[in-house]
Parts: sequence; structure tokens; C-alpha cells
Amino acid sequence: MSYRERPHVMLVISSLAAGGAERVITDLAEFLAAKGYPVTLVTLEGDRQDHYRLSPEVRRERMNIMWESSGFFASISGMLRRLRMIRRTVRASGADVVV
Repeated sequence: MSYRERPHVMLVISSLAAGGAERVITDLAEFLAAKGYPVTLVTLEGDRQDHYRLSPEVRRERMNIMWESSGFFASISGMLRRLRMIRRTVRASGADVVV
């Protein structure tokens, strides 16, 4: 990344359902995109309808990795599997900053 380039920002949240954190991350994505930053907004849920709309300048990805895990060890292995999948998504995107 050169000095004058804007870093690619990836924002990650569980969903864009109605809620305060979802509104804030949507506002942040819109603000950064308006300032010329390349922005990707990733949600861990894939099937849920978005409550908040994004401008076309914000790239949108749905991972669909919020499956249920029952039991302590299943829950830990599920979380580790999700983290590996998120890491792959971050690397593939070429994001410079992840929030």
C-alpha cells in the first residue's frame, strides 16, 4: 500500500438486523465509503434479511456461519472453525484493516 492509497477496510458483524451496533457499523461503512475508502461489510449470518441498506459503494458479503453448537466441546470447535473461516475471508479480501 502506497502512502496516498486509502486502506481497504473490512467491517465484521453477526448480522444487519435491527439494532444499535448494526446501525453504527452501517453508518461507519457509509461514512468510510463516502470518504473514498474501499469498504467490505461482512456478516456472519447469511440468510437473515438486512434491516439497514448499504450504498453500492460498500461491498457486502454474507458468510452464513452462525450454526448452532450444542455442548461445551462442540461450541469450542464450532468457534474455532468460524474463526478459521473468517480468517480465510479476510485474507482473500486483501483488507488492510479489520474491525
